[in-house]
Amino acid sequence: MTGFHKLLEVLFCVLSVTACGGSDEGKGEHVDSAEAPFTQSIIIDDDAQSTDRINVRVSLVANDDTAVTEYYLSESPLTPRLSDSGWVAVSPEAYFNAYTEYSLAYEPSLSNTLKSVYFWVRDAEGNISNAVHDSINLNVSELEAPDLAFVSINYADLTTASQSVTLSLSASDNIAVTHYLLSENSSQPALDADSWVSISSPTSVYSADIPYYFSAAEGLKTIYVWFKDALGNLSSVAVDDIKFSSPKPVVDIGDYWMFFGDSETAGRAFEESVKSQVEAFKNIWEKTFYLPQSVYVNGLGGRKLQATQAHYLSITDRDEANFVHFQESGSQDNTQDTPEKFVNVFESMVRSIVSDSPSAIISTETAYSFEKKSTTNRYWVQHNLLMREKINELRDEGIIVHLAEVDRNIKALVEQKRNELGFEAGQQSVWGDVDNSIGRHYTGLGNFMLALSLYSALGYDASMLDTSEIPSIDVSSKDKQLCIDIINSF
Repeated sequence: MTGFHKLLEVLFCVLSVTACGGSDEGKGEHVDSAEAPFTQSIIIDDDAQSTDRINVRVSLVANDDTAVTEYYLSESPLTPRLSDSGWVAVSPEAYFNAYTEYSLAYEPSLSNTLKSVYFWVRDAEGNISNAVHDSINLNVSELEAPDLAFVSINYADLTTASQSVTLSLSASDNIAVTHYLLSENSSQPALDADSWVSISSPTSVYSADIPYYFSAAEGLKTIYVWFKDALGNLSSVAVDDIKFSSPKPVVDIGDYWMFFGDSETAGRAFEESVKSQVEAFKNIWEKTFYLPQSVYVNGLGGRKLQATQAHYLSITDRDEANFVHFQESGSQDNTQDTPEKFVNVFESMVRSIVSDSPSAIISTETAYSFEKKSTTNRYWVQHNLLMREKINELRDEGIIVHLAEVDRNIKALVEQKRNELGFEAGQQSVWGDVDNSIGRHYTGLGNFMLALSLYSALGYDASMLDTSEIPSIDVSSKDKQLCIDIINSF
C-alpha cells in the first residue's frame, strides 16, 4: 500500500463514525463493546497488494462471548442494518474463521482503483460488531475474452434415450461472464443474436447445469456453446456430443387405446397432469417414447363391470383398439355382486375383447381393499383372489391378461406415507379422504402409482421411464422415486 493511500486511510478512519481503525496494511482496529461480537481481521487474497480480477478471496476472523451467527461484507463503510439482505448466516460458533469469495464492484472507466472491503459480524441477539477492513488495488482491463469454456451433456454420458438432457456449463473471465449461447450448429453466432441467454448474476467464474431439448431426429447429437462478457468479447467454442436413440416400447400397445372403469374419469383429483391414472400413463408414454396415440376413456363413478362391458360392446370401432385396459368395478353398492358373480362377468369382459379386438393387448388391475373390512362392498380380497385364478385359467388357453398390482402397491405406498406424515395425512396424500369415502378418489400421487403399476404389468422397468412430464407440483421428485422403489422391491 502506498504512503499516500495509507495517509488517506488513517485520516478517513479518524473521522469515520464507524471507527474502522488504522492498523498496519489497512487492517482495522475494533472498538470493543460489552455485548457485540469482535471482528479481528479481514485479509484479501492472502494480503496481496493488487489483483487483476474482480473476484477475490477473503479470510475472515471474528469471535463472540456466545456465538457469531452471521457476517456482512461491503465496500461501503456504513454499518449495515439488521434488516439488510447482505447478511450471510454461518454455523453458530464463538470463534469464527472462514474463507469466502467476494466480487469487487467494477467500473470500466477506472482501470486502477483502490478497493476496500469492510467486515462485520453479528450474534443471535442482533448485536453488530464494529468494522475491520482490508484494501487492494484493482487493476483490470476488459480486453480478455472468457476462457476455459466447457460443456458436458448428461454428466459425460455417451448415450441418451431422451430429447431432454442436462448441460453442465462453465467458463471464466477476468471481469465476468455475462451470456452464453447453445446451438446444434457449429457456426459462430453473431454478438447480437437473439439466442444469447443472459446470466442473471454475472461472475468471473461461471458454472451451472442447464436443461436442453435436442431436435427430434435420432443419431449423434452435438452441442456447441459460446460465452461472452459485457463488452462482447467472445470465447472459443466448447463442444460435446451424445448418441440419441428413442427407446422402443417393450409391449406394442399401438396408437389406439381404450380405458374403462371407475377411476378412469379425469377430474376426480385436483392435480393438473395426474387427474387419473390415464393422464399419468399417457404423459409418461409421450415423454418416454415420443409416439402419438389416440385414447378413448370412459368411466363412471359407481358403475359395475356389467355396465362397463355393455358400453364397450356399443363402441363401433372397438375392433381397431390396440390396447384395452379395464378396472374391476365389481361391488359398488349394498346389492353387490358376490366374488363368484364378479369373476364370471370379468371372464365375459375379457372374452368380449378377444372376440371384438383380437389384436389388442388386454390389462386389468387388482382393486384396493379398504381398511374398513366391515364395509363389505369396499373389501376386495376375495374378488382379487378369484380374478387371479381366472387369469391363470385364461392363460392356459393362450389368452393373456396383464394384471397391474394396484392393491399391493397402493397399500405399500400408504404405509410409507403414513410413516412419513402420520396416520391420517399419510393416507390422505395417496387415497384422499381419511374416512375411506371416495369423494376425491385417488390423489395425483395415487394415480401416479396406478400408472406405474400398469407399466410394470406390461413388462416395463419403472426406473427407466421418463416421468419429467409430470410436474413436481403434482407429484414431487421424492414421491416419484418412492413409487418406483416400491414397485422394484417386489
